[in-house]
Amino acid sequence: MDKQYFAEGMTYYEDDGVGKLIQITWKSKTGFIYDASNLELLDTFTYDTKLGEGWGITYDESSDLFIVTDGSNMLHFWDRETLEESHRVEVVHPDSTPVVNLNEIEYWNGLVLSNVWQTDRIYAINPETGDIILDMDFSSLWPRSQRGWLNDVLNGISVTDVEDELFVTGKKWPKFYRIKMNLPLFV
Repeated sequence: MDKQYFAEGMTYYEDDGVGKLIQITWKSKTGFIYDASNLELLDTFTYDTKLGEGWGITYDESSDLFIVTDGSNMLHFWDRETLEESHRVEVVHPDSTPVVNLNEIEYWNGLVLSNVWQTDRIYAINPETGDIILDMDFSSLWPRSQRGWLNDVLNGISVTDVEDELFVTGKKWPKFYRIKMNLPLFV
């Protein structure tokens, strides 16, 4: 990637049977689409979000929508074909206070899983309402007392090829972890 860009979120999707990757950048408001089989650049696009940044992106195949975070309390929903924002959903705590710093996201079983920047928490979020269904604390995976850098924080979530299993890791973490999710479908 050209040095002028700070690459952030990326997700996989299929378009007429062809695997593609879509990637967003932190502050450049530029996105890229690649052929997943050979990483050939297929297209570029521009976008905007509430904060004008791109942090995380995932794909909801059932609705053909990309879901994007920008460090705010919003989930931004983009039409797969046009890459235009169709709507936004505000994410709130059960006490009705807005969540801030929504970061890396993954779509899993009808929920959006999002870590919160500078914490070791992952929220399971109802994408239709923005309600937090579950607040998961992963601080025991790598205790802060063993970390050296301020940004040694949880920052990676990915589904695996095993049902209800996720990989989680963080910036500068020496390991990634396999997590088995045992939640009922909430939405």
